[in-house]
Amino acid sequence: MENQRKQEETTAKQELERAKLLQAQQLNQQKMEQNEELAELRADTSLEKQEIANDARFALENMKPNR
Repeated sequence: MENQRKQEETTAKQELERAKLLQAQQLNQQKMEQNEELAELRADTSLEKQEIANDARFALENMKPNR
């Protein structure tokens, strides 16, 4: 009886550990996906800002009188 109880406890602990590992893997995967999305958004934002700056420079050059 005692051996069976210990075996059941061990099995329950192993299942809990497996569940924790699986949950940790899923969280890590979600974090990685979020980080990739954020990196893409940052890159897109940076490119847009550079385009706006370039357009502003071009517009400013065209406003200057020709010599």
